[in-house]
Amino acid sequence: MSWCPVWMIISNMDTTFDLGNLLVPTPQGGLRIGNTRVSLDSVVYAYRDGATPEEICQDYRALSLAQVYATIACYLNNRDQVDRYLENSEQCAEVIRQDLDSRHKEFLKDLRQRLDVARQAPTRRWRSQIPLRPRLQWSYCSGCPSKVAELRYGDRTGSRSIRGARPGM
Repeated sequence: MSWCPVWMIISNMDTTFDLGNLLVPTPQGGLRIGNTRVSLDSVVYAYRDGATPEEICQDYRALSLAQVYATIACYLNNRDQVDRYLENSEQCAEVIRQDLDSRHKEFLKDLRQRLDVARQAPTRRWRSQIPLRPRLQWSYCSGCPSKVAELRYGDRTGSRSIRGARPGM
C-alpha cells in the first residue's frame, strides 16, 4: 500500500486574495487550516451540508470567523481543485480501510461475533447503573470544632461522600 499524493492545490490555485498561512499541508498529505488541527475537509463538508460560517465557527472553536470565511472563499474560488483533493482523500481512505480489513480479517470477525453475542445477551444491571440516593449527614470532624456536612450517595453496600464545612459554624 502506498500513500496517495493528495496535496496539489496550492500550486494551481488562483490566489486573487492573500491566503497567507490559511492552508497548511501536513506530512500525511492533508490540509489543515492555519495552526489548528481542523482540516479543510471538515469545513468544506460542513459548508456543503448547509452549515453557515457562524455555525461552523461554533462547531470548530479553534477557528476564527475570519478563517472560516477565508476557507469557504478559497473553496468557492478553487472548487475544482478542492473537489479533486476531497475525492482523492476519500479514495485514499478507502484504500487504507480495505488494507486494514484484509490485515485484521480474523480479529474483526472475532470482534463482530463477540459484539453480536453481547447484544443478544440479556442485560445485567451493574452497580453503577443503580440510581444513587443522596443523604445529607452532619458530623463533627476529628480535630476541628465545627460541624461538617457530608453528602453521601449510595446504599448499604457502598457510598461516596462529598464533605464541606457548614456555613455559619
